[in-house]
Amino acid sequence: METEKKLKEIEQLLRSIEYKIDEFMSQLDNIENLLDERFDELFNREQDKKG
Repeated sequence: METEKKLKEIEQLLRSIEYKIDEFMSQLDNIENLLDERFDELFNREQDKKG
């Protein structure tokens, strides 16, 4: 019985970790998108200056 309880606790911890990793990956995707947008803005600004 104790083993089963421990296994359930471990399973809950793993789910929690998985959720946090998913959340973190989503934040990284958002950061990447913001950086891409900013790069495009700066690149286009430089192209306009040259053109």
